[in-house]
Parts: sequence; C-alpha cells; structure tokens
Amino acid sequence: MQMNSMMPNASPEPENQFPKKLVLWVVIIVVLLLVLYGLSSLQKKQAQKQSAAEVKQNITKASKGQTIAGFPKNLILPSLVGKVTESYSIDYSTGLKQYTATFVAAAKISDVFNDYVKLLGSKDQQYYLFTKQLTKDAAYIYAKNSKSQSVSVTASVVSGKTNVIVGFLQDK
Repeated sequence: MQMNSMMPNASPEPENQFPKKLVLWVVIIVVLLLVLYGLSSLQKKQAQKQSAAEVKQNITKASKGQTIAGFPKNLILPSLVGKVTESYSIDYSTGLKQYTATFVAAAKISDVFNDYVKLLGSKDQQYYLFTKQLTKDAAYIYAKNSKSQSVSVTASVVSGKTNVIVGFLQDK
C-alpha cells in the first residue's frame, strides 16, 4: 500500500501565495501606522490651538516718543538713546508682563553692546548673562536674575543707524 493513495486529493498551495499574503500584511501594517501618525499629528495641532487660545494678551502702547509706564528706567541708557520709536507692555493671562522699548541709538553697535553687557553684568543689577553675541551688524544679549525677571537686548545696523529693542519680562 502506498501512502500517497491514502491521502485525500489535496492540491498544494501555489508557491506565490505566501508572498502575496506577506505583501498584504505589510500594506495593512503600513496603512495602520499612517493612520495612527495622522491621528497623533491632528491631536497635537488641536492641543496647540487650544493652548494658544487660552493665553490672552492685553497690549498697552505708550505715547509716541515715551517709554511705557513700568518699563525699568535703568534699561534705557541716556548715553545711547537718540529717540524712542515705540514702547509697549503686554499683560499675559499666564501671569507674565512684558515691557518693550525700541529706539535708535546715538552710538555704534559695539558701544551699545558693551554698555549693556556692563550694565547687566554689574553686581548691582544681579543678572546672569546667559548669552551674548556681537557681530559687525548685530548684537544680542539675554540676561536673567533670581527675581524671575529677564532682559533681552537686540541691536542691528540698518541704513547706518543702530536700532535697539530692549525687552523686559516680569513674572507677576
């Protein structure tokens, strides 16, 4: 008796059937991953929109040529300031208050940089200079103190004039 004659007539699977199933599973997995990625991205975008909508701002502008009330007077160096072009404050619903003054300096950019580094680095001010950089046409200083206050000074040369933006951030 032969063994083959005892087995029912079962047709073997074609050899190309296995790769087709594998390809199908790979496609299904890739599609599922893309769907999950899309849902994740959508949730992140919705969270960002909601977060941005929750932070409210109240902007107050100063009279032309004046600094906004509350702006620290020691941050406007009389030897540098030619003309205050803009000043404002922003109250954020998160408890932060930002004061900003923009002016055209009556000095070279290197003088602006050096004077602000000297001011913010002095022991009287008690600021820690986190970053400072000076190039031919730009300068940047960022300092913070232990009272939850930070100062940023940005200066740039435009049409031969040194434009300066001084920002002061206070945590209420």
